[in-house]
Amino acid sequence: MASSCGPDGPGCGPGLEQGQSPNVSDDVLDAVARVLRLDDDELAHLHRLARAARAGAKARPEQLRPGIRLMVDASTDRPATTSPAWRAP
Repeated sequence: MASSCGPDGPGCGPGLEQGQSPNVSDDVLDAVARVLRLDDDELAHLHRLARAARAGAKARPEQLRPGIRLMVDASTDRPATTSPAWRAP
């Protein structure tokens, strides 16, 4: 893909291909979509994914309510997961 963007293209190259570039511009996303021949729905989805990645980079870590945190921490012999209802407000 990087060769299709050009060797000096902004945001193109190994960083983009490996998901290491969280601030990809809309122009770069559009160029990637053209190279991959994405349709309108796929292009919209690509932009939604990029926005979510940008927002995730700024989001604060979610906090569990103290009692739930104790239960999760005590569960050392098996995996644990939580639901949104158990998170601190």
